[in-house]
Amino acid sequence: MYSFGVFDLTEDLSLSMPKTDRYQSAMVVNQDHSLFALYEVDYVLMQDKIGSRYVFIIIRTFLDPNDETDLEKAHEVQDRVKTSQKGKGEFSVPEWDN
Repeated sequence: MYSFGVFDLTEDLSLSMPKTDRYQSAMVVNQDHSLFALYEVDYVLMQDKIGSRYVFIIIRTFLDPNDETDLEKAHEVQDRVKTSQKGKGEFSVPEWDN
């Protein structure tokens, strides 16, 4: 299962991923399309370390497609991923020169 988010790193972003026996990873993509892989534990994502103001985060949580009862368990792990920031940041669409 996948979860997505776009964040403005004008302020640091805290990302907390649960310790679990289920495979779960975060792929962090900056504006230059550089990729960072993160796994369980807590992280602080900062603009100067990531290399861009905006970051796209994709969380992947393993789900056993052959086990009908696994969906609920996977959702529980997925719901334990948390992000927090002091502010919401801003999103603006650039004006294009014609």
